[in-house]
Amino acid sequence: MIKGNRPPYWRILFFTLIGAILIVPIWLVEFPPLLDYPNHLAQAFVLTHLNDPSFHFSEFYRAKWDVYPYLTMVVSLMGMQRFIPLELAGRIFLSLCLLAMPLCVWFFLRQANPGNDRISFWSLLLSYNVFFLYGFINYFLGVALCFLALGLWLRYLSRPTVVRWAISLAALTLLYATHLFSFAIAGIVATTYLLFKRQSLRLFVLSWLLFLPGSLFYLQMQLRTTGPHDVSFEGFMDKLDWLSGFLRGYSPSIHRFTLVALLICAVLAWWKNSDFKWNREWIAVGSVLFVLYWLLPVGFGEGWHIYPRVLPILFVVLLTISRIGRRARLLAIVALLLFLVRIGDITYHFWEERPRLAVMAQSFEMVPTNARVLPIIDGEYDSPIQRPYYHFWAYGAIRRGWLLPNILSVPGMSALRLKEGVYRPDLSWDLDYSAPPDWVNVGRYYDYVWAYNVDTFAPQLESIGTVIFEKADFRIYRLDKSIPNHP
Repeated sequence: MIKGNRPPYWRILFFTLIGAILIVPIWLVEFPPLLDYPNHLAQAFVLTHLNDPSFHFSEFYRAKWDVYPYLTMVVSLMGMQRFIPLELAGRIFLSLCLLAMPLCVWFFLRQANPGNDRISFWSLLLSYNVFFLYGFINYFLGVALCFLALGLWLRYLSRPTVVRWAISLAALTLLYATHLFSFAIAGIVATTYLLFKRQSLRLFVLSWLLFLPGSLFYLQMQLRTTGPHDVSFEGFMDKLDWLSGFLRGYSPSIHRFTLVALLICAVLAWWKNSDFKWNREWIAVGSVLFVLYWLLPVGFGEGWHIYPRVLPILFVVLLTISRIGRRARLLAIVALLLFLVRIGDITYHFWEERPRLAVMAQSFEMVPTNARVLPIIDGEYDSPIQRPYYHFWAYGAIRRGWLLPNILSVPGMSALRLKEGVYRPDLSWDLDYSAPPDWVNVGRYYDYVWAYNVDTFAPQLESIGTVIFEKADFRIYRLDKSIPNHP
């Protein structure tokens, strides 16, 4: 017998099962094949052990802390390292991010579109989307926290109290510390909503004040940060492709099937549905985000893939633009089935990637601890989600204390800095080596080269070092310090 408002046991079991399925791929493999993820782990490890005498990180790096955005992940991992190994902490953090997305969207929809909670099942399609597979974990978590903060803010609007305002302030400040773009989009969503709801000036001012700490943090940080702020734009066809591409996974056929199912469900939600009603204020918010998508650049300064990041947030906002009524149950079932198909494909590809990464992991035992290692990866122009090897060398810092020049150390984004005088080749992040490294400096500054698919550079590398490990396209070169470093 069910007492009070406690949910039936089957609901608890059902949602527990969904949560378990959601995180299975992360725990099934030793190395989650997410592009940037190892680099974020290594950054947290180096900052934690920067002055640890067991490592030589202080020879290569220094720390410069400020009120940066993007700190939530690294600070969380640094804290968890006090109690558990970093790689375990990373899996826990990834799991929390994956679970946070549907939970935060559900909470937001309860405030923004009451009575349509079941539609939140569609947010499961955002799990393991292309940005998560890129390893953009701060951004992925930022999207989830964006909807948590907006949901709390909507609760404040429904019944303004000092406590609710303070909770919204804390949530939005945390959002700033997680990802700047999500913080900015939350401000745009809130302002647009207030305009079309014709709220009082008092609520406008009190709502904008919620964004004041994050805005001031960013402003003072920018005043102390110097660097290029080049702007890059992409063409119409690129933006058209991204409209569906943000949901892309490993399988093109499953992706196409998902898009067709989305279109059919959109028509089904409206067609001859007597319960259907528009939420005009959220239509306005969605329209503003859609226009913003077409106006934003692809790159600004060190930031890249800017305009596509609107799309996951727009996707959730589209779930608020109408009330569907009784058909929400059917649409939720379709969303759940699509999720299960997609998670099966993700699990298969995570498992399939294990052999290649296992070969690379053997390199960690071939190179001594605290060695200076230069990663060089070249020649593959496949999709970024197919390149888990690209930052895999970062595990060397975690497992062997390697000194690596490519660990994330971007001013304004990271507290980690390379020390002056450390030679870091201008290795392009898009794998386009228009200018080769200075081989003399490579031989002078580094002990080993971690090389993947670098046949182009094999003669130069062999002239300054010896292959000590080779499997398929992967090699480890030990650089010979006894000979002149002149290829």
